[in-house]
Amino acid sequence: MPNLSSLKPLLFIVIFYLLVFWLSLSYWAFRDARERSNSVVFHVFATGLSLVLPIFGLFIYM
Repeated sequence: MPNLSSLKPLLFIVIFYLLVFWLSLSYWAFRDARERSNSVVFHVFATGLSLVLPIFGLFIYM
């Protein structure tokens, strides 16, 4: 059985990158919704959709 302890830093980096990417997509959706509309409901909907369904939510939002 191979020693997988050397892969832990790589796994941490990948998970951290995906988390930052997910949060940046949500922030981008919030900023874009704020520029497109004055409706607070739309801002919450766009941000929530991108948080719950990261990639698919952005396609639905667009």
